[in-house]
Amino acid sequence: FNSEKYIAECLRAVLASEGYAVGENLRIVVTDNSSSDRTREIVRSEFSDSVDLCELSINSGFAGGHNYGVRDFQDSDFGYFLILNPDVRLTSDALRSMVESFGSFEKIGAVTPKLLRADEKFVAVEPPKLDAAGMYLTTALRHFDRGSGELDSAEFGERGFVFGGTGACLMLSRICILDVILNVENPGREALMKVYPDLESGQALRAELFDEAFFAYREDAELSWRIQLLGWRCLYEPEAVGYHVRKVLPENRKELPSDFNLWSVRNRFLLQLNCFHPQASLKATLEGGLLRNLIVCIGVLLVERTSLGAFRDLFVLWRRARARRAELFSRARVSHRVFGRWFHSPIERV
Repeated sequence: FNSEKYIAECLRAVLASEGYAVGENLRIVVTDNSSSDRTREIVRSEFSDSVDLCELSINSGFAGGHNYGVRDFQDSDFGYFLILNPDVRLTSDALRSMVESFGSFEKIGAVTPKLLRADEKFVAVEPPKLDAAGMYLTTALRHFDRGSGELDSAEFGERGFVFGGTGACLMLSRICILDVILNVENPGREALMKVYPDLESGQALRAELFDEAFFAYREDAELSWRIQLLGWRCLYEPEAVGYHVRKVLPENRKELPSDFNLWSVRNRFLLQLNCFHPQASLKATLEGGLLRNLIVCIGVLLVERTSLGAFRDLFVLWRRARARRAELFSRARVSHRVFGRWFHSPIERV
């Protein structure tokens, strides 16, 4: 969405991937969420022979936009699906490193690379700083990018299993995607349309890998949680490297548009409604489910009143979230107690 500053460099980097060629073992699809800048024009003029452009008439959010690509992927014969932000530039061997990682261990459903911070021209900041080396959970029921803002070091050069990966760059296997998509129709679909009526358009062309009720923000954490409960593993692969122009961080919340903060509040609670069970961690139940949630509610009521609409959305989406929760828990292959280890360990070394 409005990615004219980044889209060309992002695509050039993917096209330069070692061992991959469009028309042979690679397909690139850009889904445009009704950009008002030159994003579409750039893709058409420079990449018409190598990139398929899906032009949407509405902004369907991060979740909805990627779900168009997921449905397209389902109808193909490709084995792996890469979710990639336009503000990420991959190194030439990143694709190969991620794909090869799937064969390293059993039940790997997702691979997340090492992302380093970059400036607006995709030049790595100096000294090198981590943007993300996997995702981790805290007992306050918060999720963070591992290593975010820290200097790159040997610690981040080791492989390991992590809770999940940022939606800025995440690769999933076909079998994992087919397994983790939930089938929640009613009351799910009706409730979703009350909050985002525009999403009714094109729903048959989307496969809901990402929960579209999230629209944007925290949807990658919800997917990661789902992947873990259904018995898949996410591998952090430091040999796969990308450079990310990071714009949204917890510390710059006050400068963000009010809609972003509303989504963040709403999606914090949606994440818990969809996925969290008190059996996973008593400490997380008390610290996150009670104390932190209370602090967030008080903060919205007294300070960030522009986010009050988050509670209206939650009221509408409550039954939908409960339905998704019921299906997920009925299919879970990992107990909540076993899952609870992710509240205490950001990475499991291999």
